[in-house]
Amino acid sequence: ERAEREHIEATEQARVAAERAEKERRVEAERVKARREQKQKELTDEKDGIVSLRAMLDENGRQTFKIQRGQADDIPCAENQVNKYRLSYEQLKERL
Repeated sequence: ERAEREHIEATEQARVAAERAEKERRVEAERVKARREQKQKELTDEKDGIVSLRAMLDENGRQTFKIQRGQADDIPCAENQVNKYRLSYEQLKERL
């Protein structure tokens, strides 16, 4: 019975620690996102006449060739080009 209680306590402590770690991870991710958005806003607001344009992607990550005014997002279009033209490190290494 004592061993069972200790096991239950240890399991609860592990659950609480995991929840705390997940919460900290989410908070830090939000901080990083807020800093990135602030930096992007500062860059677009820095000078009059300078606007930020971004190429849109569809739900599958393919380029739609639609251009919209707005801040850059985290989805790199360069990755599409790397994949399309087989320019990853491994692919280049195979060809050379």
